[in-house]
Formats: sequence, C-alpha cells, structure tokens
Amino acid sequence: MAKIFKTNQQEEALKSIVENLKTVEIVNKLLDFNDIENSKVRIMGNVQKQKVNEQFDLPYNLLIPTLKDYRKTIVKDTFDKSKKFHIELEDREVDILNNVKEKKDGDVNTNENVDANESLNEDTTEDEKEINELERMMEEENSSF
Repeated sequence: MAKIFKTNQQEEALKSIVENLKTVEIVNKLLDFNDIENSKVRIMGNVQKQKVNEQFDLPYNLLIPTLKDYRKTIVKDTFDKSKKFHIELEDREVDILNNVKEKKDGDVNTNENVDANESLNEDTTEDEKEINELERMMEEENSSF
C-alpha cells in the first residue's frame, strides 16, 4: 500500500508554526492592553559567550509599534510555512493569526491592526489546550518513525 512520508522540513515547519501560534497569541494579548503602567523590558540572551540578563523601564507606548511589526512578521511566516509545507491550520488558529475576537453577542470582530482599546474575550486555557493537543499529536507522529 502506498504511504505518505513526512519530511524533516515539514516536521520542523509544524514545530515552528506551533511556536509561532503561541507567540502571536501572547503578542495579541499584550496589544489588547490600553496602557501598561510601569512597564519594564527584560533582555536575555548571549553576547560573545557572555550571558545577558538586563531589565529596564520602557514606556508601553514605545513597545506597541515593535510588537505590531514583530506580530506581522510571525503571521506572514506562519502562513507561508503552512502553504509551502501543506500544513492545514484549524479555523481557531487562523483566527489567532488574524486576531479575530468574538464579541459577547456572537458577532465576530476582525482587527488585524489590533485596537489597543479593546479587551481580550477569548479563554486562554482553551487556546493552550489546543496548542498542547497539536504538540502531542506531533510527538506521536515523530515516535512512529
């Protein structure tokens, strides 16, 4: 019987998409806040074999353009990988990428520019469950090879 073989590139793309969805969801939440008082930024990483872990005050309104640009880049990357590697996104995942929120009356509001005055109405635990389920399915598929 014929079989479909997954490539390592396709599996890496799926992992990247799952991580991107988590990141976009976090950025969506951050952009939903009208203002964050006393906001701080933490920079962590490595520079020439030295660890960096610095924190400093930074007004929230200065972060918004950077967060929007970062979100736009991640969303494009996710859609591109999904198309290139034939990975189908669920409706809810597409909603996260498009920043679609459901209002209490059931109407759907799409806001790709992310209005900072609008609050987040989605339940994060439901989002986390779906992402965890995707990761579990991906691990099961990896273990079968």
